[in-house]
Amino acid sequence: MGRREGAKFKINRRLGVNLWGRAKSPLNRRDYGPGQHGQRRKKPSDDGTQLIMSDGSARLRWLDEKTLQTQREVVVKSGDRPLQRINELEYVEGLIYANVWLTDRIAVIDPKTGAVRAWLDLSALKKA
Repeated sequence: MGRREGAKFKINRRLGVNLWGRAKSPLNRRDYGPGQHGQRRKKPSDDGTQLIMSDGSARLRWLDEKTLQTQREVVVKSGDRPLQRINELEYVEGLIYANVWLTDRIAVIDPKTGAVRAWLDLSALKKA
């Protein structure tokens, strides 16, 4: 029998059978999601129970992971003024870090009250 010159994976997919018994066959299913972090990540949210969403306004919404229904929301305030244009949320050690669009600042937000606890000024990175 001659050596197979064509693409083995194409034949596997077309026939729906793993002919060559390779572990990396596209027909083999893995018990984790695709991508670089698929093996570690169990839930789509970092707090483990709910998704935290921003639509660019001053509101943060907590959504149920399965139904995507709003569970609660808070208005993010810096002092007594609502903080608009927040995006790129990260949940780290009980605080939310949010980029303020079109600025060089990141707001550190208390998720319970929506108050900005601190500011990270990243303008020095632009000059480097």
